[in-house]
Amino acid sequence: MVEIAKKLCANNLHMASFHSSYSAIFPSQRALALFLEGVEPESIQCSLIRSGLSNASVAKCSYLEKNYLVKCFDNPLEGIVESSWTKLASDIGVGPILYASDAKGKYLITEFVEGKTLDLSLARTSGFLENFAKLLKKLHTSKAPFEQKIGRAHV
Repeated sequence: MVEIAKKLCANNLHMASFHSSYSAIFPSQRALALFLEGVEPESIQCSLIRSGLSNASVAKCSYLEKNYLVKCFDNPLEGIVESSWTKLASDIGVGPILYASDAKGKYLITEFVEGKTLDLSLARTSGFLENFAKLLKKLHTSKAPFEQKIGRAHV
């Protein structure tokens, strides 16, 4: 199952920046269907998400009222580093749950978390800084192995 998902993300269909929405979403549907085992890709609804500085294909996918984020990477090193950080954040409870990732950095599947883009108006709302400080404290007091080497990047 996971091996097939790896192949899907490796087939040049995952380059969201350069391909149509269809070719970017279809591998995400297939990868999630294989992860869920026995689910037909057509029964999964996906929409492309534009994200930050990454060239990765990012899709919000839904199946049976549950949402997932499926991300396929053009750059394996970027995928390895992001998967590792996502796992650490997931393990200590300050990030989305990591369901699956490829050891070669081709993809990851997490829970989808609704959110808002951080801007000054949001940062100034009541309770934001307190909640943010609690998360930072949890991160900095965790026993996570942040000093490990991941690929050529240090975490």
